[in-house]
Amino acid sequence: MSLRRTMLLGLLAPLPLLAGCSESSASTPLARSAETRAVAVRTAPVVEERITRRIRASGRLLGKQEMTLSFRDGGTVRRLLADTGQTVRKGQLLATLDRTESSARVVQAEAAFDKARRDLARAEQQRAGGAIALADYQNARTAVDQTEAGLRAARHADEVTVLRAPEGGQVQRRLVEASEQVAPGQPVFALRASGRGWVTRVGLADRDAVQVRVGDQATISFDAFPGIRFAGRVTEIAGAASPLTGTYEVEVAVEPGSAQLLSGLVAKVELEPSEVPLLRAIPIEAVVEGNGLQAAVYVAQADATARRVPIRIAFIEGSQVAVTSGLESVAEVVTDGAPYLSPGARLRRVE
Repeated sequence: MSLRRTMLLGLLAPLPLLAGCSESSASTPLARSAETRAVAVRTAPVVEERITRRIRASGRLLGKQEMTLSFRDGGTVRRLLADTGQTVRKGQLLATLDRTESSARVVQAEAAFDKARRDLARAEQQRAGGAIALADYQNARTAVDQTEAGLRAARHADEVTVLRAPEGGQVQRRLVEASEQVAPGQPVFALRASGRGWVTRVGLADRDAVQVRVGDQATISFDAFPGIRFAGRVTEIAGAASPLTGTYEVEVAVEPGSAQLLSGLVAKVELEPSEVPLLRAIPIEAVVEGNGLQAAVYVAQADATARRVPIRIAFIEGSQVAVTSGLESVAEVVTDGAPYLSPGARLRRVE
């Protein structure tokens, strides 16, 4: 046999064996490639529970009873006996108007009333002697009644030229100066009644307002008092939304403790609703494609593929997401690996 033939047989002889080996082992690299393409994921159960979510809002601190004080009638301010920041007691004199005209009206009314009474006395004597008609006697009595009413009105008009504190408290602002001409009802002082305490009012969206009840606990903080949290509770809830903002006003009473609070401080309020709804909760890592309250999660199907499920978020509290709809028939959701999935993607569970 020639050397060339011997070499050719040596090269061809192994070919059937190699072909057979490649055919039997071809599935192993392909299987490994498919397994490599599967996304490694972990899952977490969907839990039904009542999640307490703190409702956060902001407002301004006010006295429970803050009022503006004014004179009923206009006139010239004669004296101002209180100033901004001053503490006053109930009934304390705060300001007076010039009483020249009102005092003169009282004198005139007193004189008219005295004259009417004298005329009535003469009419009674004449009536007893038959010297006056019944109608004239009745007119004299009517004149007494009219002038007496005029006197009471004049005296009242004179009395309201002085302004007194209707409640004990603190003058928040003095709004006029002495010798200034004021109109009827024009604010002169802003007064905070001290006996009614402090409140803050916040506006809540409808989904938050329906969870709050009178008596619910709250915590309040102020930038002016860093590190201090004040206790509070809900005292009033509006029955209708504000036409301007569309929110529902909630009043929260604030316990000041030993702090010297000031009206107008910006308050940050955290409410703890007593009405906690039963919701489905999932880890925040499971949520993908969020857009406002709309989002999605992925579910591992029986054939180890991913299915996208749209959900609606109620709120996020810490590491939990409360879901209002979309998970009614879902037992568990994909957490680790969820951002890398697409519908129909192959999954590989890992511990």
